[in-house]
Amino acid sequence: MSEITVTGGGKAGVTYMPADPKLVAELQRLIESDQNKYTQRYIGAQVGMLMEKGTLSNSYISTYMAKGKGSTNPEFEPALREWLQAEKSQRERRWKNQFFLKNPVTEQVAIWLGYCQRYGQCVALTGDSGIGKTETLDHCLAGKKTVFRIQASPQRNQARHLVQTLCDTIGEDHPTFHMASNPADALGRFFTEYPFSIVVDDFDMLIQSAFEFLLRDLLNVTRLADRTVPIFLAGNIEGVRQLRKLSPQLASRVRHINISAGDCFNKKLVREFMQHHLDGVELTDDMLKAGVELANKPDLGHLRTLFSLCQEVRDFATDEEDAEILFFDKIVEISAPSKTPVCRRGQKSEVSGQPVAEVGIPQSRDRAVRELVTA
Repeated sequence: MSEITVTGGGKAGVTYMPADPKLVAELQRLIESDQNKYTQRYIGAQVGMLMEKGTLSNSYISTYMAKGKGSTNPEFEPALREWLQAEKSQRERRWKNQFFLKNPVTEQVAIWLGYCQRYGQCVALTGDSGIGKTETLDHCLAGKKTVFRIQASPQRNQARHLVQTLCDTIGEDHPTFHMASNPADALGRFFTEYPFSIVVDDFDMLIQSAFEFLLRDLLNVTRLADRTVPIFLAGNIEGVRQLRKLSPQLASRVRHINISAGDCFNKKLVREFMQHHLDGVELTDDMLKAGVELANKPDLGHLRTLFSLCQEVRDFATDEEDAEILFFDKIVEISAPSKTPVCRRGQKSEVSGQPVAEVGIPQSRDRAVRELVTA
């Protein structure tokens, strides 16, 4: 690392290690985001505490950020980088919690999850990938100790995989396992004695044996004991097609709710989403129009795809003009498989296609729902 030595005034030379320009730029963006909070005094106190040096002075921070200058302490930049990363994580969590309540999908997921758990029902909730089902479940189930969360996958989609996952979570030293002849019987006994519920994400990955275990073996045992285990299945519509292959007796036990995204991601919501994830890149009107259409277009990943697109533009664009060009190049790639591509720069945005659904997205916010999802 090159060093800069400053002499003069009869004092000994002071050696400055040149600042990392990316770190300086990140610090500057943070200060600009909230100048009332991120003062040089506040930053000096936080970084100094990590360095175990006490509070660093205002001049120390300003000197570090000055062009051509840096820090005299080799511990400063690692501590600054650690603090910036922690602060970024905290800000991201706060933003997610705020944006979460604004996502219209949240209301329906929260309502039906609450219905399932309150009345001991089996609910299959479906909707396009990327609209926010999993993130809503993450939020609603955070800290809940009476829920078994299962992530289905092509490698773990059979009844034996569900049994093994539940047994591993409960622990085979649990008393119910000592009195049962096999793990499946032990699980039936466990759910009759303890008020737990089961949530399966990506349930469309499950095969017939897994559905039969949940809807026949577990439900039969717990219903006879008058403590029906609540089962919440979340995924895409392919999972319902799998359910329809079961016997009518089992298939009829599932309440199917399909969330229609329609055009629920309005301009205001998408602008906030894109501005946050572009992080410093200018959001033009044309980019916003295309973003609104991409967020609402069926089968293109909705907010998940828009998030990845914004990240790529933020990380690889060299300037504002390049950012817009890169954004629309990626839009063309994303919409290529579709017969009705997302609008390009300069074109009028028109959201098309409204999939049939049992449940639409109401624009209102009910206080009880807000309390449910923030509980």
